[in-house]
Amino acid sequence: MDVEQLLAANAATVDQQMRSIDLDAGLQRVFAALDALDGPEPSFSQPARLADLPEVSRAPAPHSAQAPEWAVRELSLRESEVQEKETAWNCRRIAELKEVLNKPDEAAAWWRRAANAGDLDAQDYVETYLS
Repeated sequence: MDVEQLLAANAATVDQQMRSIDLDAGLQRVFAALDALDGPEPSFSQPARLADLPEVSRAPAPHSAQAPEWAVRELSLRESEVQEKETAWNCRRIAELKEVLNKPDEAAAWWRRAANAGDLDAQDYVETYLS
């Protein structure tokens, strides 16, 4: 058997195995494990239409009495890194963390710093939400 025949046989085997996987059942098990199934069981064989998706609110997240510990730890790390060398990516990440910690005014300042440093996502964010 030459290389081409071996590759074709392997591709046929992989194709057959992939066709035997039930993606709907697998995704339903994952969502059930994450306790994310609300309402009727979703069908993944038919694509969702944009009109069927719920509206997304841009309202600020409700204030929590206790800040997420992971966000506080990462913010401390990022702020120490940015003292050594300020990068657009670190500025954007600090802005995101400030939002998680419900500090919108501080987040806005970091979004602007990231945008000024050349971060394209930050520039879009500033243009869309802070202008």
